[in-house]
Amino acid sequence: MKRLNLIINIKLTISKEIKVKFKFIKILTNTSYMFHGCFYLKSIDLSSFNTTNINNMNKMFYACSSLKSIDLSSFNTTNINDMFGMFNICSSLESIDLSSFNTTNVNNIKNIFLNCSSLIKENIKINNKNDKLLKEFEENFINI
Repeated sequence: MKRLNLIINIKLTISKEIKVKFKFIKILTNTSYMFHGCFYLKSIDLSSFNTTNINNMNKMFYACSSLKSIDLSSFNTTNINDMFGMFNICSSLESIDLSSFNTTNVNNIKNIFLNCSSLIKENIKINNKNDKLLKEFEENFINI
């Protein structure tokens, strides 16, 4: 799986916009570092991305510093156990939809929003029952 991630990363770093429509994506169980370092990526459509079998999203969007908005409302996160630093250094991120996120089985959610300096609480769609996400957001943004 790491080779697949590397191929995707190489192609994404030169693109500013991408729509993920890979039929084989259903076989993935680990998307850690998948979009890591896609500095020029401004938007991404992941609405057809099947996350049912994925258990690790560690640093999935790490250092996507041009990404302004992301809608992950189609994500099934029931089986995820690691979301460490998922959006770390997404410094241009202004809005995010995590309304479908279920973090019940997540053991590591630290630094999920660390260094997301453009993100404000009002622009994050989170299911109110998602205590882990809310708590980590507050810890990453003490000055809110």
